[in-house]
Amino acid sequence: MCLNYITDESCRDCVKTALQDILKLCPNSREAAVWEEDCQLRYSNQNFFGKLNTAENIGLDNAQDVSQPEQFKSVVKETLNNLTLKAAFNLSTDMHATGEAAFDGKTIYALLQCTRDLSPDGCNSCLQIAITNILTCCYFSVGARLLSRSCFLRYELYNFYGGVSKSPSSTNAQGGRKKEIIAQQATIGDSCIIEFHPHSFRGRNDLKAPDFPYIDLVSLQVATNNFSDSNKLGQGGFGPVYKGIMSDGKEVAVKRFSYCSEQGSEEFTNVVLLRMKLQHKNLVRLLGFCLDREEKILVYEFMPNSSLDVFLFS
Repeated sequence: MCLNYITDESCRDCVKTALQDILKLCPNSREAAVWEEDCQLRYSNQNFFGKLNTAENIGLDNAQDVSQPEQFKSVVKETLNNLTLKAAFNLSTDMHATGEAAFDGKTIYALLQCTRDLSPDGCNSCLQIAITNILTCCYFSVGARLLSRSCFLRYELYNFYGGVSKSPSSTNAQGGRKKEIIAQQATIGDSCIIEFHPHSFRGRNDLKAPDFPYIDLVSLQVATNNFSDSNKLGQGGFGPVYKGIMSDGKEVAVKRFSYCSEQGSEEFTNVVLLRMKLQHKNLVRLLGFCLDREEKILVYEFMPNSSLDVFLFS
């Protein structure tokens, strides 16, 4: 899927790059998806045409925050909801819509697009889930994008799709797009997921090795009902532990480190790497981790008959 506002030539170039990346980074995967700046490429050994898939949605937020996040969130939500109806149910839009909204003397530019194999209802569902995801993780930022296997949305305080103006952080002196990008890779089962995004966007983290599975924050928020007290198993010295149910139905224990923890990102990464290497039959199994802004989270296999201490103090 290429974004509707780029030229045919740019689409071909983007898909060509995506193909090279997906073959290089996911050579033995049964399923893979790669998001470049202007396109998405996906393959699978299962037929996915016409089937909605919002598993492992990825939210990316701009590095700059807004001064009035709640008011900004309200305007963005209304704008995205209106564009969703246009993209999903207006046949002339080809499942693509753009729009603008005024906020605090500035203009919000928004774009939504679904893969064209979806039904109108499927497109609507995908975009509604994407809106929920993006407004959960990123409403405080001046811009954000949501990467999904079945749809895409993005909003900014500059015209990123009309060619009228460009973000200073996304163009070079000659007006061309920066080549320097961050690549992030995660392997979940037999799936390989790769995202490429500019430095102006905050991604998940720099731990790219496929042997250490990353679980995105949005998925953990959904699994734990946004870290609800009703899901809380207990409280340890480093933070609370919650019971969660992942999208595949698997029960997990989610250990959320306190914001006041003195453990930095580098120390946390070292702990993850060490803990993954220490997998043992007598240790509760570490399934994955999340490192997103101030959030530091470990995800363990849920063992209902075990003492809570194995999660709190492991």
